[in-house]
Amino acid sequence: PGAVAMAKIGAGEIIFSALAPGTRLVPHCASSNTRLTCHLGLSCPSGPRLRVGPEWGAWEEGKCLFFDDSFEHEVEHPGTAPRVVLLIRFWHP
Repeated sequence: PGAVAMAKIGAGEIIFSALAPGTRLVPHCASSNTRLTCHLGLSCPSGPRLRVGPEWGAWEEGKCLFFDDSFEHEVEHPGTAPRVVLLIRFWHP
Protein backbone atom coordinates (compact mmCIF):
# COMPACT_ATOMS: atom_id res chain seq x y z
CA PRO A 1 0.00 0.00 0.00
CA GLY A 2 0.96 3.64 -0.41
CA ALA A 3 2.56 5.63 2.39
CA VAL A 4 -0.60 7.67 3.07
CA ALA A 5 -2.76 4.56 3.32
CA MET A 6 -0.24 2.93 5.68
CA ALA A 7 -0.16 6.04 7.89
CA LYS A 8 -3.97 6.11 8.07
CA ILE A 9 -4.07 2.56 9.43
CA GLY A 10 -1.29 3.29 11.92
CA ALA A 11 1.44 1.29 10.20
CA GLY A 12 3.90 4.15 10.54
CA GLU A 13 4.85 7.37 8.87
CA ILE A 14 7.80 9.65 8.22
CA ILE A 15 7.23 13.38 7.77
CA PHE A 16 9.01 16.69 8.21
CA SER A 17 7.44 18.64 11.07
CA ALA A 18 7.97 22.41 11.29
CA LEU A 19 6.82 24.31 14.35
CA ALA A 20 6.46 28.08 14.09
CA PRO A 21 7.39 30.43 16.93
CA GLY A 22 4.43 31.11 19.22
CA THR A 23 2.90 27.67 18.60
CA ARG A 24 1.46 25.63 21.46
CA LEU A 25 0.14 22.10 21.04
CA VAL A 26 -2.23 21.43 23.94
CA PRO A 27 -1.80 18.25 26.04
CA HIS A 28 -2.96 15.18 24.12
CA CYS A 29 -2.25 11.46 23.78
CA ALA A 30 -2.75 8.58 21.38
CA SER A 31 -5.51 6.07 22.05
CA SER A 32 -3.07 3.14 22.39
CA ASN A 33 0.63 2.39 22.75
CA THR A 34 0.96 0.41 19.50
CA ARG A 35 3.52 2.86 18.12
CA LEU A 36 6.50 4.91 19.21
CA THR A 37 7.51 8.34 17.97
CA CYS A 38 11.00 9.58 17.12
CA HIS A 39 11.91 13.20 16.43
CA LEU A 40 15.28 13.73 14.72
CA GLY A 41 16.29 17.34 15.31
CA LEU A 42 17.12 19.15 12.05
CA SER A 43 16.79 22.84 12.97
CA CYS A 44 16.51 23.31 16.72
CA PRO A 45 16.70 26.87 18.00
CA SER A 46 16.50 27.54 21.73
CA GLY A 47 13.00 27.89 23.16
CA PRO A 48 10.83 25.03 21.87
CA ARG A 49 10.22 22.22 24.32
CA LEU A 50 8.26 18.98 24.64
CA ARG A 51 6.60 17.51 27.73
CA VAL A 52 5.91 13.76 27.89
CA GLY A 53 4.29 12.73 31.17
CA PRO A 54 5.86 14.89 33.91
CA GLU A 55 9.17 15.48 32.10
CA TRP A 56 10.13 18.39 29.82
CA GLY A 57 12.80 18.04 27.15
CA ALA A 58 14.18 19.97 24.20
CA TRP A 59 15.34 19.01 20.73
CA GLU A 60 18.99 19.03 19.68
CA GLU A 61 20.20 19.08 16.10
CA GLY A 62 21.37 15.66 14.94
CA LYS A 63 19.89 13.86 17.97
CA CYS A 64 16.75 11.79 18.37
CA LEU A 65 14.01 12.07 20.98
CA PHE A 66 11.99 8.86 21.34
CA PHE A 67 8.69 8.71 23.19
CA ASP A 68 5.49 6.73 23.55
CA ASP A 69 2.74 9.10 22.43
CA SER A 70 0.12 7.20 24.45
CA PHE A 71 1.46 9.22 27.39
CA GLU A 72 0.09 12.74 27.64
CA HIS A 73 2.39 15.14 25.81
CA GLU A 74 2.43 18.77 24.70
CA VAL A 75 4.69 21.21 22.88
CA GLU A 76 5.33 24.90 23.32
CA HIS A 77 7.51 27.21 21.25
CA PRO A 78 8.24 30.61 22.79
CA GLY A 79 11.34 31.04 20.59
CA THR A 80 11.93 33.20 17.52
CA ALA A 81 12.86 30.72 14.76
CA PRO A 82 11.07 27.64 13.38
CA ARG A 83 11.87 24.23 14.84
CA VAL A 84 12.13 21.44 12.25
CA VAL A 85 12.33 17.71 12.95
CA LEU A 86 12.03 14.52 10.95
CA LEU A 87 9.08 12.83 12.69
CA ILE A 88 9.08 9.03 12.50
CA ARG A 89 6.30 6.84 13.89
CA PHE A 90 6.80 3.09 14.01
CA TRP A 91 5.36 -0.04 15.63
CA HIS A 92 6.06 -0.37 19.34
CA PRO A 93 8.26 -3.47 19.76
